[in-house]
Amino acid sequence: MGRRELEERIEKRREDFVRNSLLSDEFIDFVQENLKPVNTMMAYYQCAIMEVETKFKVLSEQYSLEYDRNPIESIKTRVKSMESLLKKIRRKNIPLMQSKKIFRILPVCV
Repeated sequence: MGRRELEERIEKRREDFVRNSLLSDEFIDFVQENLKPVNTMMAYYQCAIMEVETKFKVLSEQYSLEYDRNPIESIKTRVKSMESLLKKIRRKNIPLMQSKKIFRILPVCV
């Protein structure tokens, strides 16, 4: 058996594995089921960001009405992607139990 023939067989087996395992209905269902908690957590995170933004907007408006100057110049928010959050948890070596506690205390706005 030549090298090219071996590479073709390996590629065929790889494609068969992906098609039969990773693209199977069972695997897709498994992934979707396990993404539900992640999507819920991300919704809580986004809601918390919106709540903080709203509070700052209210403070900004109050300062504008009551005082001649406003210490809040502008308000910008962003929601980090799940990938970015996971990288940060890994980079800062945050214990997973601690990160779960953070999301447990977030207000529900869904």
